[in-house]
Amino acid sequence: MKTKQKKMNARVDFTPMVDMMMLLVTFFMLCTTLAKPQTMEIAMPTNKTEEKNRSQVDTKEAVTILLDENDRVFYYKGKPADAAQNIHEVYFLSGKPSGDLKSLHEVLKKANPAYEKAEKIRKDYEARLNASVGSAKGAREAIQAEFEEKFNEAKSEKGTPQVIIKPTDGSTYDNLIETLDEMTLCNIGKYVIVPIDDADKATLDNYKKNP
Repeated sequence: MKTKQKKMNARVDFTPMVDMMMLLVTFFMLCTTLAKPQTMEIAMPTNKTEEKNRSQVDTKEAVTILLDENDRVFYYKGKPADAAQNIHEVYFLSGKPSGDLKSLHEVLKKANPAYEKAEKIRKDYEARLNASVGSAKGAREAIQAEFEEKFNEAKSEKGTPQVIIKPTDGSTYDNLIETLDEMTLCNIGKYVIVPIDDADKATLDNYKKNP
């Protein structure tokens, strides 16, 4: 007579895996470097500095940039009193130009007489740095320090433009960042971000109504 065998149910116990997972999580938390927040440091002038240099900024070297809504950007040269006659609309390089508008990059580059000089200093530095591959760390740091001194001096020498950036309430953070990028690309050494005043708001509104 055949004996009927009892069927056994196979079961895997995962309870010990809980401890293993906790150990792995703890290990990765202790060994992983947390990502640092990507922020941009902007050195804003104090009220004292702004008042001290206000008379110097109101010259023919001043270039005021007005950031408006819908990614629109305007600029004028010279004193705010002459803004109504000198205001023009430009476009960002990342946007699509319309009509015969100039780019902000083109305007700033043309307004900066030290652009070519600063670019030559940059190219000379890159050539020296490439030639110093394999040199001592101190030698390369000396080249870097010399470059920064000459480069900053060229960007801020007499006659270079003083750019005043004024965002409106309708402008975006991306527009401000793109404008600051243009300061770097066009070798602008003197620029400041200030709130837009009522006079510039009125000038901007009048221009948009009667371009």
